[in-house]
Amino acid sequence: MKKLSENHIRELQNTIITAQLNYEICWALREKNNRKRYVDTMNEYPNFFCTSIHAHFVATVMALYKLYEKRKDTINLPKLVRTIKAESSIPPHDIATFEKEIEELKPLWVKISILRNNLFGHYSDSIENEMIWEKADLAYNQIKELIEGSKIIFNSIYSKWKKTQHAFNLSATADITNLLEDLGKFNNRL
Repeated sequence: MKKLSENHIRELQNTIITAQLNYEICWALREKNNRKRYVDTMNEYPNFFCTSIHAHFVATVMALYKLYEKRKDTINLPKLVRTIKAESSIPPHDIATFEKEIEELKPLWVKISILRNNLFGHYSDSIENEMIWEKADLAYNQIKELIEGSKIIFNSIYSKWKKTQHAFNLSATADITNLLEDLGKFNNRL
């Protein structure tokens, strides 16, 4: 097994950030109050906003899938735990805690993997689009739960390994709201 590197850690951190920011943008664009408030602006650019919502959702799904995928030749949270376990750099009871936390989030990841494997990463020819969504049975709050849980697990591992934590205090919500406000002002001036 390869030795753990800062590049692996940064990649995992960036993947969590990617999931979080894309989720926030998608949610801000889909959120009922924002849609009411900015409907005129969004209707001025319907292809952009429809495509943007889809793209940010797919980016969220793809990032979350990467975090927990089962492949042994990729950078993911389970591999991070296996690598640290092999290095014997963290006590076994902490490793067991990380493994348990990952296992608790697995049902949410399975829902993500259904979408990724049947709709976005590949398009299944054996199941209809609507059935894929029903099978996944994924709610928006579950996506947020998986993102937040991933941040907690990542920081738990990193704090035991390096005695520090990463801040995940970035937010895209204000940016997308400001963008919609600016577009509305611009359209009103025309």
